[in-house]
Amino acid sequence: LIIQGYYTGQGTLYAGRNIHIIGDLVAVNPAVWEQPDTASNFKNNTLPDNLGSDFLGLAAKGAVVLGDHRTLSGSSQYFKPPFTGEYAVSATDADIGYVSYTSGGVNYFDGDYTAQSGWRCGSADPSQSIPRNFYEPSISPSQFGAYNPSRDVDQIDAFIYNNHLTIGRLGSGSMINGGIVCRDEALFPAGRVYMNWDARLALDHDFTPFLPLDMGPAKTIQWREITP
Repeated sequence: LIIQGYYTGQGTLYAGRNIHIIGDLVAVNPAVWEQPDTASNFKNNTLPDNLGSDFLGLAAKGAVVLGDHRTLSGSSQYFKPPFTGEYAVSATDADIGYVSYTSGGVNYFDGDYTAQSGWRCGSADPSQSIPRNFYEPSISPSQFGAYNPSRDVDQIDAFIYNNHLTIGRLGSGSMINGGIVCRDEALFPAGRVYMNWDARLALDHDFTPFLPLDMGPAKTIQWREITP
């Protein structure tokens, strides 16, 4: 999935491999959270007022990549061991290359996202196609470049969810409204990054984000407001 621009409505998009956010992703009718807010006002006013606001979940079976992945090769040391490590994966991850080996009946990925994933692109003829790394899209560099991806992303109004890698470049003073859940992260901001957690994700029944929260909705355990 390659995505950027404006959206409205509520829902979650699933990708069987990667999601590439190649530019700002902006909600037309965004949730507005009071900062600071009181517990009473949040419960009685802020949260109910935001239940119908736009929401986008982005769930990837593989990686979520921000901006132009072609600018990341010089930082590749941060998304392979020793900065990352091996971990157990589902057998279904074999389809996109994440099963490096099996030991004792358990599948493992070795943590090297810079390695070739087994996916190829550019031609139906394997001898003419190009091998792709885990964080690269399934299309060729020239095809990807035709979308005019931004080097940095400044605003993402979405909740990002994947079981592997979230990677990419963020601009100076960039804003992420939603949240990020991933196993490994290699984000390169040009300055400060501001994140607003979407409190609707903590609701059990009043809000349905269609995210894979099989263990129950995420809960806020601790909150602290820090003044720069």
